[in-house]
Amino acid sequence: MFYGLKDKFNNMLKKMPKSFLLFSSFLLIFILFVILVKNLLNLEEKERNKLTLEQRIDLALNISKYRAIETINYLTKRGGVPGKKFPQRTRKPPFSNKIYHYFPGLYFAPQSMWVYGQSHHWSAGAFPALLWKVQQVETDSSMKKYWQKYAKNWSEPLRSINFDKMKDVTINNVFVFREWYENSNGIEKKQQLDTIFNATKKLAQPYSNGKGGFHEKIGAFGNQRKANSYNQQTYWHIFIDHTINVEQLLWSAKHNPDLVETELWQNQAISHIKTIGKALQTQQKSNNIGVWQRLYFDDDLNASTYGQLLFSEGKQGWQDNSIWSRGQAWFIYSAAITYYYTQDSEVLELAKGAINYFLDNLSYHDFYSRVTNDKDYIAPWDFDYAKEKNRYTEKDSSASAIVAAGILKLLKTLPKSDPDYTKYVNSVENILWDLTSLAYLPDTDEPNASILKYGCYVHPKAVVGSSIEMCRHGVIWGDYFFVDALIEYKDFLENNDQ
Repeated sequence: MFYGLKDKFNNMLKKMPKSFLLFSSFLLIFILFVILVKNLLNLEEKERNKLTLEQRIDLALNISKYRAIETINYLTKRGGVPGKKFPQRTRKPPFSNKIYHYFPGLYFAPQSMWVYGQSHHWSAGAFPALLWKVQQVETDSSMKKYWQKYAKNWSEPLRSINFDKMKDVTINNVFVFREWYENSNGIEKKQQLDTIFNATKKLAQPYSNGKGGFHEKIGAFGNQRKANSYNQQTYWHIFIDHTINVEQLLWSAKHNPDLVETELWQNQAISHIKTIGKALQTQQKSNNIGVWQRLYFDDDLNASTYGQLLFSEGKQGWQDNSIWSRGQAWFIYSAAITYYYTQDSEVLELAKGAINYFLDNLSYHDFYSRVTNDKDYIAPWDFDYAKEKNRYTEKDSSASAIVAAGILKLLKTLPKSDPDYTKYVNSVENILWDLTSLAYLPDTDEPNASILKYGCYVHPKAVVGSSIEMCRHGVIWGDYFFVDALIEYKDFLENNDQ
């Protein structure tokens, strides 16, 4: 009986085309190879999981240095002159590197090579700021000089930015030149302070006849703008991304001997945070606030609703009133840094309201990672989209990095007796644990240009139905805030061990 079956099987094989047999054999070998490599990758993750969080932080800083050196070399070769080109986000990985884990020998080019731009891009300052951060923790004297040299090369072109037009002041000014200020002396030191103060003075100009950015009656920075989808009326428009400019004001106020300017800048920063936070609390009828990206306030003096938030619009979020996670992160960081500088109790409550919204959404909802098929502490690109449309939607590692950095700055001055103190410490540790996993922080043997993977600049497919891929990239601001959070966490441990 079995002998007959064997003959039939042999006859069937003889009748099969050789090409089919070859293809089937190759497919079987490939499947077995993939299974083997996946098991090896799981072993790599298990090895990293044996490390404590402190050890993972040190590993992450070393990986960050390696990536920064690669980026310097890459951009210097591509741009010719250091400081001419600034990394923004990475390109979609080339096909050869999509299957890197299965064929690690296919290292033809850095995976997800940088898309770069000029010094007027809103995120240009993130790269030199990152280099300054890295030199801050460098212990080797020759390497410290190396970081400072290239940090200066990429910082200098930002000195001439016209902040009458450019509204992203903090990332392109104080993040860059305060580190230079703290690492210089004499005339060079004064030059950095002058550069910062000049930008701060432009930022702080009161709005009048179409000029200036601070609306004294509404109490917030912004500009007059017609809404995209509402009507042709002009409103006072606040772009949530620019809220981070409060750090420009607060750092400058701390270092300014002019007490009049100091008081003005600090009051403007506090007012901006309170205006946004309280308006959102009123609209949402909740102390735990979700943040919208574009806010439109009534600036018609004759209207009964003058000074009130009327409506919002989305630009990078899913819908006009959905909670875009990086917008939430910008406000969290901004409110946290304002509390750090001022210890204003109302600002603290607003910061905590935004933080609790972010953390509670991560804790109470099953937002799964497409990479690990598991729940983690990395925010989806839009909270409402994840809750209502797809809990496996793309993550934004940069949002969680910004939030971690912001909470750690809040913890510097938040009393340990605060009921949320322990929750915040645990949450930061959870975020950093996931950000330092292989899923988001690849080892140096993987060809990846950015430090972190899976940032989401914008999601055109979800927002406007486009097929353009703008998620699952590295983003330079995510790398900066990640390194900032790593350093802040090391400082936090050191200060709390004493």
